[in-house]
Amino acid sequence: EYLKKLENDFGHMLTYTSGYVCPGWEQLIWDMLDEIQALNPLVGPEEVPYGHPEFTQIKEKYGTLRVYGFNIDDEQQAIIEKYERLSATTCETCGAEGKLRVKGGWYYVTCDEHARGGLAADGDED
Repeated sequence: EYLKKLENDFGHMLTYTSGYVCPGWEQLIWDMLDEIQALNPLVGPEEVPYGHPEFTQIKEKYGTLRVYGFNIDDEQQAIIEKYERLSATTCETCGAEGKLRVKGGWYYVTCDEHARGGLAADGDED
């Protein structure tokens, strides 16, 4: 249901998205796209001007959110970077405050509750 709602509200900016997006980051992605869209209220599903931002990938990489696209200006890039930073402290499972953790070369951001199972905090291997 989340992806369908995202497509309905922001599909004009999502030309091709690949990669898995963690459920705990759904609100981050929504807020990021909403903030970018608010920079130009004319950009919406009904009216898409030439040169509008287009996102080709929104995914997790090395434990944090990564956003790729084109026609992204400096102000929009600053918003993207803000949400990429926020993902480094947002549990990818539930959206609560979390820490970057690593196990076996895999990076995750989890809250203490979802860290059970041997994930070490602060990037240290178990």
